[in-house]
Amino acid sequence: MLEGLIWFLLVIVTVFFLYIIENYIRSRLPGNNKAWFFQPVYRLIKLIGKKDLNEGCFCRWYSVASCWFACCALYFTVMGSHLVLVYASIVMMELFMLAGAWNHGEAFAAMAAQRGIVRLLICGFSGLVCAASVFHVTGSLNLKIISEYSGGQGLLLQLPLTFLAMLTVMLTRGNLLFFDFNIAGKGMGFVDSPLAVPYGGWSLALVQLTHWVEIGVWVKLVSVFLPFNPWVSFAISAFGYFAFLLLDGFVSKAQWKKVARNALIWGGGMSVMNFIWLVL
Repeated sequence: MLEGLIWFLLVIVTVFFLYIIENYIRSRLPGNNKAWFFQPVYRLIKLIGKKDLNEGCFCRWYSVASCWFACCALYFTVMGSHLVLVYASIVMMELFMLAGAWNHGEAFAAMAAQRGIVRLLICGFSGLVCAASVFHVTGSLNLKIISEYSGGQGLLLQLPLTFLAMLTVMLTRGNLLFFDFNIAGKGMGFVDSPLAVPYGGWSLALVQLTHWVEIGVWVKLVSVFLPFNPWVSFAISAFGYFAFLLLDGFVSKAQWKKVARNALIWGGGMSVMNFIWLVL
């Protein structure tokens, strides 16, 4: 129990620092506004202290449920629970976030929610096929058993395409590179209107925290494929995600339909190819 709690806190703190360091490094580059080291934390604190502009809308409370399920997903992951519990928590997290946007009745939010549904379907399909491949090889969906098998038998060597598919899902959920659906609130135009439109103040801060916690889940899941000590595997996985964070600043954003095609080909396609290879 104590080790699980340590893992839970470590994953959250690690992801927080990844985004903090990435924001600081990017602010040092020419053409970017200067920011001090803990600027993302400062923005969160300011949001928490602000009054929610949508106080009359019940949808702002959906972010609370979404954050709760994200924490549940991370808890199940670090405790080595069944993969179905992790996936179910992530799906519930996303559904509450999408429901909040959809029920708000704002045009930009509804459009972003539609993109979010497409992203959820693609990631859900890719994740399920990846889980089927893992079960075919290890005979279990218990993360603790899968991690032990990976350390002794080399899960990465047996499921290389599944690993790439999981990496694609992680990048898609992190809104990075050619897998950014433009619903993360990075821009304010019609093309990239944020999913966070119905949220403001403390509820918007919870949306950001939920995203960071979810990324911790995917970084930990990807690390399960690596044939090292769990601490070393997680460190390598976290460093890899940090590298993608930095690289994202130099990649131009594509139209969201092309992004959906990229995510389906690399996520769903790779996972299906590996599963067919196993069966045949």
